[in-house]
Amino acid sequence: MVIMLWGQVLWNFTAGMMLVGLAWNFLFSSATVLLTSCYEPCDAIRVQGINDVFIFGLAGCGSFSSGFIYAEYGWSYVVKVAGVLVIIQLVTLYILWSYRRVRKGKPCLPCYKVRQY
Repeated sequence: MVIMLWGQVLWNFTAGMMLVGLAWNFLFSSATVLLTSCYEPCDAIRVQGINDVFIFGLAGCGSFSSGFIYAEYGWSYVVKVAGVLVIIQLVTLYILWSYRRVRKGKPCLPCYKVRQY
């Protein structure tokens, strides 16, 4: 986020997009593995397919909406909106983490049968 707020030159876009791509790969891969490990093998493929449809649909909506926001309001507003979304995600993760601590280590999500690899 900070890299993209420094300016609108090529290196800002390049560095920012490289970091976004790196984070996307780590988060998407680990979330997919975690999601499929929460279901039986016969259901895991179906659940992964539904998850992929939602993820790529939301990614497409985000791409189109960021283009609209950039055209209407400018680059700094796009970065500020993305910053607000990151803060919302961090608050949500903190709430889930706190809820897990209250439940004494029990998972927040219904994946009690995690397969061991």
